[in-house]
Amino acid sequence: MAVAAVALFAYTSVYAQTITDTPTLNVSISPDTPPSQTFLPSTKNVTFATFSFAALNADIRIAKITFTFTGTALTNTSVSNIRLWDETGSTLTTPVSSPIDSNNQVIFYDLRGVISKDTVKKIRLVGDITENPGEGTVMFSINQQSHIIAYKGDTVENPITPSGTFPIKGNVMTIVSDPTTNKPPVITGVSGPTSLKVNETGTWTITANDPEGGALTYTIDWGDSTSFPTPISPPAILNSGQKATFTHSYAQAGTYTVSFTVTDDKGASAKSTITTAVTDELLPDLKPVKLEITNPSRTGNEIWKAGDRLSVAIGIKNIGSAQTPTKVSYTVNLGFVQLESETPTTLKPQEVYESLHTVTLQSDITKTFNATLTADQSYASTGWTPIKETDETNNALAIVLIIGKENTPPVITGVSGPTSLKVNEEGKWIINANDPEGGLFTVTADWQDGSTPEFPTGTSTIAFHHRYTSTGNYSITFTVTDDKGASAKSTVSVNVINIDASNVIVISPTWTDAWQIGYEYNILWTYPKELANKKVNVFVLALPYPSYESQGTIIFQKDGVTAPSPDLAGEVIGNTMWKIPASIKTGQYNVQVQVTAVDTGKFYDDLSDLFSIVQSPTINQPAITRITPTSGAPGTVLTIYGKNLQDDCGKREERVCQLTISLGGYEIKRDRFVEFKVTWAQDRITLVVPPKAQTGAVRIMRVDSEYKDKSYDIMGPVFTVANKIFPGIVCEVKIPENVIIIDSYVDVGQGNSAYWIKNGGTLKTGAGSNKFFIENGGKKFGGGGSHTAYVKKGGSFDGEGGSSNLIYYEEGANITNPGGSSEMKKCGQITFTSSSTITTPPTTTQIRDTARTLHADNIDALLAEIKLLRSQVREQETKIKYLEKLTSGAQEISQKTEEQLNTFIAYGVDENTKRLGTGERAAVLHSFKSAFNKLPESEDELNDAILIANGKWPKARSEEAEARAEKEFKRIYKREAVMDNQNDNAAITVMAYGLRQRAENRNLKSETQGIKTFKHIYGHVPQTTEEWNLMQGITYSGATAKQ
Repeated sequence: MAVAAVALFAYTSVYAQTITDTPTLNVSISPDTPPSQTFLPSTKNVTFATFSFAALNADIRIAKITFTFTGTALTNTSVSNIRLWDETGSTLTTPVSSPIDSNNQVIFYDLRGVISKDTVKKIRLVGDITENPGEGTVMFSINQQSHIIAYKGDTVENPITPSGTFPIKGNVMTIVSDPTTNKPPVITGVSGPTSLKVNETGTWTITANDPEGGALTYTIDWGDSTSFPTPISPPAILNSGQKATFTHSYAQAGTYTVSFTVTDDKGASAKSTITTAVTDELLPDLKPVKLEITNPSRTGNEIWKAGDRLSVAIGIKNIGSAQTPTKVSYTVNLGFVQLESETPTTLKPQEVYESLHTVTLQSDITKTFNATLTADQSYASTGWTPIKETDETNNALAIVLIIGKENTPPVITGVSGPTSLKVNEEGKWIINANDPEGGLFTVTADWQDGSTPEFPTGTSTIAFHHRYTSTGNYSITFTVTDDKGASAKSTVSVNVINIDASNVIVISPTWTDAWQIGYEYNILWTYPKELANKKVNVFVLALPYPSYESQGTIIFQKDGVTAPSPDLAGEVIGNTMWKIPASIKTGQYNVQVQVTAVDTGKFYDDLSDLFSIVQSPTINQPAITRITPTSGAPGTVLTIYGKNLQDDCGKREERVCQLTISLGGYEIKRDRFVEFKVTWAQDRITLVVPPKAQTGAVRIMRVDSEYKDKSYDIMGPVFTVANKIFPGIVCEVKIPENVIIIDSYVDVGQGNSAYWIKNGGTLKTGAGSNKFFIENGGKKFGGGGSHTAYVKKGGSFDGEGGSSNLIYYEEGANITNPGGSSEMKKCGQITFTSSSTITTPPTTTQIRDTARTLHADNIDALLAEIKLLRSQVREQETKIKYLEKLTSGAQEISQKTEEQLNTFIAYGVDENTKRLGTGERAAVLHSFKSAFNKLPESEDELNDAILIANGKWPKARSEEAEARAEKEFKRIYKREAVMDNQNDNAAITVMAYGLRQRAENRNLKSETQGIKTFKHIYGHVPQTTEEWNLMQGITYSGATAKQ
């Protein structure tokens, strides 16, 4: 019901004295609401008018002002709870009657109070619209009446004439209520992927409009606990449809319901959902056969053998649009086997069903077969829908069929290693395993002592070395994992005991030894150092394992023996020779050494590792008869004489036929026969004693997986490695993990560290006890201290009078001022080998972290991670030699970017790029510039450059660079590249972006052949970075002229 209101005012004033300036009360009214305004039902606190009271010249006390409102009803519109509010929103008075819901209804309000001089008091007329089912109006008018006011505390009443802008008689305002409610938005379409792989990014599009033409906001719930925390608002497109696009990826497999909510600017909303099935990469090495619905059979060519286990994955997707879920079952006939669904499946629109079958072939499959898909018609009468050709109105279904051999996990054929160790004694474990598919496998060793597990890769035999720093019984778990993720485990135990440094320690025999009856062997032990040159009683006993079976066999017993002097390493070594008697039984034994000090009577004893005593070979079996010489230094030519030492492995792979020569436990396998000049005949074997050979029995092992009767493991006499380095031999030096690399000028002062001086680096040192590994072009100078140095040809060592240095050097090394009491040892060749294993390739996440650190200019953190010292000289040289050429012709880059790129070239940013070298790192940036016509600046671009340096595909792609690569590919291979072929794809990527081989994967022999191939095609060797990228693609991609 509509209302009209009329306000009537009366003023009264009381004076007590003469007033010079007449107090004046100005009263004005203005509508707060426009003449025409839309309201929804039950709109509260609508302001119909505002009254302003202004006190001029003096404070004015209002004794009483009466407001009279008369309502007139129109079109069933009602206004209730009419009230007067002051500026703070407080209700001033209580009406006499309310609401106004009938014609000519009168409401009175009384207003009292004081208005300060020169201030304005505002009062609002407020009400609630409680009913407006149709269009209506609310009118009010204000008529001037008498005004009764009081001035201060006067007792004399005098009228005061108001002045100013008093409301005009008949002032009218119209309020129009909305005849209809707000209409919610309309979703006209939702599209997105119905299936994704884990971590694959999908794109969803939603189209909607607002009937009133207002702006829309979107909220998405992805169904995986991920949603936008606040609505997303694309720009409003009035009076037309709006389209919004979103991307997302899922970290886990599953079926997800994506919910879209579209909301207009008045709060009304609409919702829509879509389902996405997320799967892991399913059998990535399998050969696909795809069954299209429009052509439900397709021919595939495979060759499988009886006994092969095949995996068949069937995926069915409801591609229809009907809202009723479709019920389906299936039968797949491959010709040699028929597969059926276990239970019928109900599928909603866009929903996917997957099932995996495993089949063992009963006979060979060498012919072409057909794969066909049919439906179980028996369900048609009860609502089950057969699979048929595409018909979206009837919820047609699609099917994908993947067929291939099931991966077989690796097999661990043996694990050997010590069952007991002493604290800090190095143990060696050997794991023999194979992959039935012939692939590579990775072995993890979990030592159970808090140390980091190791991850070497191999194809047959893997060796581990480890030391324990505390006593205990440790269970070591070896896990062998093939390149498809299948694994096998084996666990062995080792008991670690603490040996008093003042006790006897037996060092030979060891757990790897198998001593033959009738041969003589050397038993070695160390005396406590306090027994050097003193009289002792020695008793040596061979104890069968377990020792309670007999009292053992006496090997040596003598009183009053003089213990020897310490050797160069400070050890006091005792020994005795033992020819194993024919009367002894074969089996496992310990050697026990007991020592008693004559002067003090103190008793010492120790047990050796468990070792084997084996029967001597018969006349027809392989045997070692003698060796010559019986001792010598590394580099000595050793001849092992014997019988039936056949080597007919030929060109068969080492995993099929293995040959091993062991000197004191140090093994030489077939892949190192050339290095140590091994020749093998029926009656003798000759070799050069390796630098790491140990004193101990000569052992020959032959393992033939095809002709097992030709396998043997025989022992021979002891060969003693002399503790001396002779000219002409190879000095193989193991560089410690904590080495500091020096490839610029560095002054470190005094200290006790290890330094690897290479790439023209120069190191100045003071006093201390350091180790120096000096490459060609490296220099070390500075006096004082006692150092150990290994100096290769072209390297320089200046001791400047150091007191006692130990210097190993090659012919052509520059040695000056070695020191008065220094020892010089010449080597025919010095080789440096790193003691650390090859670093695990960084993951994309680690590379992203590195790019973020580089982009943030945190250079010191990067260098600390790769153990390099910062050098201004190096950075200046790199800038002049490489960076200035790189920036020529490129976009203008900031000083910050220039420093980041210079850091990358000068040092590298991870272990792999560090090992590439400055030239290779500069070539990476040149390749990036060539591919993308700019140098990397942003974090994403730096990330791509580091990916390229690590041999990984960049995230960004360049159509122009790939087109150039495809053109060169055709010139090289005389055919078009097929990007679905992984070798062709690799060739294009390497040629386009310059992907680098990891340092440990470089094959210089293959690259030499690659250069020859390049020269044959192009008429010259590679000269530019782009040409070297082509050579890398030829060498490493695996692409061939024949697809």
